[in-house]
Amino acid sequence: MAHYLLACADTHSLDELDDATLDDLIADPDTVPRYVWCEACTTWRPVAELVVSTATATRSGSSGLDHSADRRGSR
Repeated sequence: MAHYLLACADTHSLDELDDATLDDLIADPDTVPRYVWCEACTTWRPVAELVVSTATATRSGSSGLDHSADRRGSR
């Protein structure tokens, strides 16, 4: 299970992503979009970070030690 944590503190689920796409996001944080649609706010919001659960990180082959790609401060 993975989601984007948005700057407004809401989340955007990534349940529809396959493991290969999720692995790509984890491997290259620059591919994480800057903005995604927030259903709660009904507007585009900045992505604060990519959050991946331990079970997902383990299943996708990650060590499970680094569960997020922090987007704060980039660009």
